[in-house]
Amino acid sequence: VNDTLGHPQGDAVLRIISKIVKKEVRAIDLVGRYGGEEFIILLPETGFGDDPTSAAAGALLVAERIRKGVDDEFRGLQKPLNLSVSVGLVVRRFPEDRTMDQQELIRLADEQLYKAKTSGKNTVCVYRPEPAQASPDAPHG
Repeated sequence: VNDTLGHPQGDAVLRIISKIVKKEVRAIDLVGRYGGEEFIILLPETGFGDDPTSAAAGALLVAERIRKGVDDEFRGLQKPLNLSVSVGLVVRRFPEDRTMDQQELIRLADEQLYKAKTSGKNTVCVYRPEPAQASPDAPHG
């Protein structure tokens, strides 16, 4: 947008996207502009209990609502803008993933964002941690 319509229009687009993002997140979620046209969103307590599958489903729902909101907003204009939203998600489990610091979370999210962009854009890619392995000494059944 900056290259074709200029920086004032690019800034206006970012403000509109910010409003869409804020509309789709909860009061406990944290949203920030990470740089350029990238945002970072922290979605605590997104899943049910410690189930990473439900956390991923909750985060995917938010990401898809944001993606669709941006698509609807800019395709509905008299002169539509061809914008897309690519999302890299990371699911972090507690307490197992406490060793995953913020740099690691951002690195993993960035990897997923790259996958989303290189797989056709306008999509969401998710990093899910491997399920915790039961120790050989743990009781079974």
